[in-house]
Amino acid sequence: GRASKLPFFSKSPVNWNENPEMFQAYKDMMAIYTQSTAAKSGTLVNFTHTNVVCFTKSTGSEKLLVIVNMRNENSTYTIPYTLQSNDWINAFTQENIELETSLSLDPYQYYILQRTVN
Repeated sequence: GRASKLPFFSKSPVNWNENPEMFQAYKDMMAIYTQSTAAKSGTLVNFTHTNVVCFTKSTGSEKLLVIVNMRNENSTYTIPYTLQSNDWINAFTQENIELETSLSLDPYQYYILQRTVN
């Protein structure tokens, strides 16, 4: 979300006032990370597909699921059977999410979902 490219190997300050929505999104993601033991130290399992990055991070009591459409086009992701469930919680909104056999994602759309492991 910047008007110009950033040089990769140099220090470039970020003016967060240029894009307050992006700043808020980063703050929300960091809050999830800070509050989640699974995010910080959980076991990683990768379910990535060609256009979609998908992985879980799990501890004995918590599972975090991240699904990201990496393309500038709509993508349909087939949800692995082990992740299909109606007990996922959207980490941003706290709404229940039911993952069935597939998920349609808009360009660059992402989900961070959580659930308690018994």
